[in-house]
Amino acid sequence: MFRGGENILVKEDTTNARILLVKDEAIFAHDIKQRLKRLGYQVVGIADTGAEAMKLATDTKPNLILMDISIRGPLDGIGTAAEIAGHADVPIVLLTGHSDSTTFGRAKHVGPYGHVLIPCEDREPQTSIEMAIHRHRSEAKARLLFEAMSISSDGIAIADVVNDEWRFAMCNPAFERLTGYSSLELRSLGLDILEGPETESAEMECLRLAVKQGQECQTTFLAHRKDGGSVWNELKLSIVRDLHGQVSHLLLSCRDVTKRKETELARRQLRGRGSPPKSCRARTLVD
Repeated sequence: MFRGGENILVKEDTTNARILLVKDEAIFAHDIKQRLKRLGYQVVGIADTGAEAMKLATDTKPNLILMDISIRGPLDGIGTAAEIAGHADVPIVLLTGHSDSTTFGRAKHVGPYGHVLIPCEDREPQTSIEMAIHRHRSEAKARLLFEAMSISSDGIAIADVVNDEWRFAMCNPAFERLTGYSSLELRSLGLDILEGPETESAEMECLRLAVKQGQECQTTFLAHRKDGGSVWNELKLSIVRDLHGQVSHLLLSCRDVTKRKETELARRQLRGRGSPPKSCRARTLVD
């Protein structure tokens, strides 16, 4: 069982973060470097052109780039930030002495993680730097979880829960293959799409009761598909709660176990313990 807002991965420290400084005025660059060092950061390099900034970003692999938007050369800081963002996964905080709407209009299109107006007080950049590094690391973890979910061979879906009713919010490709529905189609649908004429109603009631009572559940049932076919679905239901302890989302993990079930039923038939009537019409999605 998971609680909303709870970080399930290891927390990271932002102290001693490696910072690349891009500033083309030597005196000001030195001053900013000393401020950053007093705040506990490592300045891994100082670049005064866009080309040098791009090279150092590759060579030094900083945790963050502090980029002056007014550097000289063919590319200004905003253009350089756009180039770096296209090749490196590193947060960029822009340094600027301008607060006009035109400058910020250009800047927002490169997706900066923050802005620092200069001149500034000694500790003023720290808040922007800390927030940028924390946001970037949080997004990296979210991307990792999303990628892991996307490549999983098990069908995974997340559903919103409102007043004991739930609708799918997102799913991975394996869940789409299992149900025959696209993720877009599933967003307006609920549990009943898995229920067909061959589905045991008791199994579905078990799932509905688990949601209502906020309990985890595991079951195997003959699930209906969009194309009218059916598969044996081994489903695990986990509960996600919000900060107030209320059920907010459901996590469903599904696996096509048709081959296994048909083998079990065939063995029982050979032993004379029964026949596999409707279940034999289920088909596996993975050969």
